[in-house]
Amino acid sequence: MTLYQFIASDCQLPEVNPGGCRFVEMTLQEHRKLGFTLNEEFPIKSPPDDITIVHGFDDSVQGKFQVEYCPRPPYYLKDYTNKTHIYEIVIDHDPKYIEQLCLYLEKRNPLESSIEIWSVWIGDDPTKIISKRLKIDHVTISDLQMIRNVNICLILE
Repeated sequence: MTLYQFIASDCQLPEVNPGGCRFVEMTLQEHRKLGFTLNEEFPIKSPPDDITIVHGFDDSVQGKFQVEYCPRPPYYLKDYTNKTHIYEIVIDHDPKYIEQLCLYLEKRNPLESSIEIWSVWIGDDPTKIISKRLKIDHVTISDLQMIRNVNICLILE
């Protein structure tokens, strides 16, 4: 059996991947959703939101927290979710990873569809997953601590 933690969504989400790639390509709008600002040396004074930029992540700030798009998700995920976009996440036992996940979710566009956060043992019976619905605007670090357990799905609406 394999522990698999992932976010499922019906829309594209910003990636955070300092481990596999120190630089991530994203639109300026996605960059702002994550709480970042352009430095004063950016060559365009008023860039459009849809411009593509490359953001470099600082490990001292981001740690090893990762949200990485999975273009070809494992076939067995169809037994767990019907969402179209799968993002692998890395959540260590250090409390800062849950805090970073909470910050990541706070920056999410509230008009986007619901998302699911999964922590499952692949190979266990998918019908024995515990699901919990939470309001995205009221999710707390203690709510997110539940994903440290296995066979759970947090549905954030």
